[in-house]
Amino acid sequence: MQIGSRLELFVDQAVLEQLDGLALKMHAPRPAPASPTRIRGHYVTVLKDGDIYRAYYRDNVAGYQGPYEAGSPGEITCYAESQDGHQWEYPNLGLHDVQGTDGPNAILAGEAPFSHNFSPFLDTRPGVPNHERYKALAG
Repeated sequence: MQIGSRLELFVDQAVLEQLDGLALKMHAPRPAPASPTRIRGHYVTVLKDGDIYRAYYRDNVAGYQGPYEAGSPGEITCYAESQDGHQWEYPNLGLHDVQGTDGPNAILAGEAPFSHNFSPFLDTRPGVPNHERYKALAG
């Protein structure tokens, strides 16, 4: 396997042939207080783009009385951003008029089944124009 100069996360010895004079040591997590502005939805995807963390998550439209099944009209996809990944802001994007928990920051509403499994990602390939870096799979 050629790793070259890329970073590689080692959590086991799957990519190591042998360890001579080394040991794999997992560090304990550091306790931190709960964020007062934590993401309130479901199925969160967080992307770090430069100095900003961008979170995309599914939420429910407040007052929706229909069935909640895969891709129901009561599902919306929302956006939040953070400088540190702990304190989140919910910008009023003005894209959709929804009466949901986080309606003003909805990026998808009334788009069943796309809000159900919305999976955004950053296209970091060389030559991709800046305005085309954000892409998603859904449905």
